[in-house]
Amino acid sequence: MLQTTDKQMVIDKLIFYPRMFLKKWEWAIYTNCASIAITLIVTAIASLEDHSGKYILENSTSHICFKIAWIPILVMVLVYLFSKSVNCYYKNNYCAVTLGQINQKYIDPSIRQSSYKGLAWGNAVTVQATNERWGWRFDHIAFDGEEFYFSMKERLQEEAYEQFRAENEFRFSDDSVKYMLEEIPMVSHEKLLLRLRQTSFSKIVFAKENGLNRAICEQMIDKMHGEVLFPHSLCLHTLIETKDHKILLTQRGENLYYHPGKWSISIEEQLDGKDFQSSASKREGGRMRLWYERMLEEELALTNEDEIQYDWRNAKILSLFLEADIANFSLCCVGRLNINSDELSAILCSRQRKSEFSRFEFLTLEETFIHIINHPDHFHPTAGYRVWMTLLSRYSISDVIKLYNKYHHSPEAALKLN
Repeated sequence: MLQTTDKQMVIDKLIFYPRMFLKKWEWAIYTNCASIAITLIVTAIASLEDHSGKYILENSTSHICFKIAWIPILVMVLVYLFSKSVNCYYKNNYCAVTLGQINQKYIDPSIRQSSYKGLAWGNAVTVQATNERWGWRFDHIAFDGEEFYFSMKERLQEEAYEQFRAENEFRFSDDSVKYMLEEIPMVSHEKLLLRLRQTSFSKIVFAKENGLNRAICEQMIDKMHGEVLFPHSLCLHTLIETKDHKILLTQRGENLYYHPGKWSISIEEQLDGKDFQSSASKREGGRMRLWYERMLEEELALTNEDEIQYDWRNAKILSLFLEADIANFSLCCVGRLNINSDELSAILCSRQRKSEFSRFEFLTLEETFIHIINHPDHFHPTAGYRVWMTLLSRYSISDVIKLYNKYHHSPEAALKLN
């Protein structure tokens, strides 16, 4: 959560005055306690000797001095530990608050005004994220219920859809099956179970053009649990990184239904029936692996022969998120290839592929982030979210804040993508 909670406010009040006291008197406490301890120890040692130069261990004065000497030493240790703990708390709290302030600048106003308190960017809102820093492995993502069909909850909506479908039959000559979430999933033992329903492209378009998706989606942002009542197509949004640490940026084709002409980071692919029908779905990595491999083959013309070009184990799912602008759920994925940017560029230029992009470029993660924060309008709506989640999975919050402060509105952020 990014916003300050009631619990945090109580803790802040409890430690505020002790922290102010320590900021002013900490070194004075160390100095005085050390002086007292040394004086007591010297006094104890001196009192151990009698006039003949022999040590008298039973001397009560020395015993008392030695025992009392532990008190200022213990005070110094406790003050040090308390000071370190308070400073660590304030540093983490400061980083969380600052991260939230940065995040707020790039969140859509409609989401900013809702009660949502999690990580978001633009219209992309986190639904579930793993506690593991590097994300979920593919074998931690499970699918269920894909054989069932979605139907409108209200009869009038179903009748209106049938009429819409009949009037627009020319638009849906290939009305393919899509897969949607049945409910907001819960994370159990670091595994994500996605319960699915079948729907169709025509139902998704009907709900979008009649405002049904948007209205239900806005209500869902406030609660983020329960049944999903609008048709959508579960999608995989993937940031691709090459072996030489370059990020692939692709410019979407002008003929696409969603976000034509925008730069994406890097590719997207909807879940398809092919990812369920193959017996290979029972292999290690399961259906998530099939989905990922099919995406790389269709979009980038990459194959997994002998894991030369890529290893699916190097891809991780960072989160499940909601695209609030189009009312769609997607998985945020980061995939690292075994080939460098020059090799990938040669493959993209020479092979036939079923890709949705017309141009591509390569930038470092840092350069990509610079473009995102200074020119967000040039990018696919979830591009910033993918970069943001990738940065937070790889670096500490304080390092991400430093990177943002370094390049926000900087002269070095001149746009290279025309």
